[in-house]
Amino acid sequence: MAAKEDILKFARLEGCASGGEYIWNQLAASKEEQWDRFPKALDWEWVPGGRCTEEGGLREWIVEDVLRDLVEGGGWLLVGDSITGNHFFSISCLLYPHVVWRKEASKERDALQSLYLNAPSPLASGFQYPADFNVTTTPLISFKRVDLLWSVEDLVEMHRELHPEFYVKNETFELFGTEAVWTISPDAYLDIFLGPAATANYKTMVVSSAGHWTTNLFRGYHRTSGSDLAPAAASPSSPSSPSESFEGVEPLLGYDGLLVFFQEVADRWAKAVQLRLDAQTSLESTAEPPLQRQVLVRAYMAGHADCHKQREPFTEVKPVVNMWNWSEFWRYNRIWKDLLSPLTDSKHRPYENVHFLDIDRPGALRPDGHVAADCLHIMTGSGVLEGWTHYIWHYVTKQIR
Repeated sequence: MAAKEDILKFARLEGCASGGEYIWNQLAASKEEQWDRFPKALDWEWVPGGRCTEEGGLREWIVEDVLRDLVEGGGWLLVGDSITGNHFFSISCLLYPHVVWRKEASKERDALQSLYLNAPSPLASGFQYPADFNVTTTPLISFKRVDLLWSVEDLVEMHRELHPEFYVKNETFELFGTEAVWTISPDAYLDIFLGPAATANYKTMVVSSAGHWTTNLFRGYHRTSGSDLAPAAASPSSPSSPSESFEGVEPLLGYDGLLVFFQEVADRWAKAVQLRLDAQTSLESTAEPPLQRQVLVRAYMAGHADCHKQREPFTEVKPVVNMWNWSEFWRYNRIWKDLLSPLTDSKHRPYENVHFLDIDRPGALRPDGHVAADCLHIMTGSGVLEGWTHYIWHYVTKQIR
């Protein structure tokens, strides 16, 4: 690799719709001292096992078919933090030059970004466009940055309700510290997801959250002594009835406590999303067949220590080094899996339109697949982000109807 522009050839990409200098960061070409990783780091593809290996299994990736499904069947809204931003950028490369990128007129990090069908594309004439679909205003894929799935105000209110033990002895208790965060209420991004076809012909919302659920951001859970990662000696018991006092209940700190709160708000989130989808279906039931909208919760992937020294994938998943909250991600993922999986001995789903995709393993095997700047974000072209996109497309068009 002699120049950063060579990375596109190595990644077998014509370009990326979301461009500028940002492209070289996402493609991990921004640091010349790491160029010896290429092209090897870009020579891998995730092939799901199980039923996907059987005849009629995983759909073959054909860009025209992907675009047709996005146009005729409905687009995707990606909701999450900067890892989800990685994913959005990768899609802008996979679909280039048949899509164009536009961003809301805002310099804020959470400004809505979207990919639209490129009208001059030779593929554009082969699609059956839904009523009210507008090539200029109807997005195929959008990304809205939402770090915590709820707004700060939502979380503070729920925490006061669910955990009064934090406030009984400390009337000035603050749940959040000073770390920056970009996050809004579910109603705000569901308004985007469920908007009119002319500006929001979405069928699928893909969400992911865990990376910003740290005891640095949620400073009220930080232990003043000892590690936040250390297990609590004993879980405090709550009063047995609402009339009992919380004065004798000690708050559960560290990640043990924060994960209790995460589980509580994840449960409320799933209920709120399903109720909103049900209400929308009722509103649309008298019109043409409504979009069978689905919400997918993608498992969060941990980073790798010393990733820039790695030049090969792992052959097996290795224990996560305790950095930030990386070693806790499996616990966040387990909460989602337990919450959204079919009930025991039953095919019944607790939330009909909300699904969990346990697809973090391919990334866990790729310590060599991170961007040049850090060891959490994932490079475009490594096969990890692209594998997510391929599988999600298959899942929403073949696995669920």
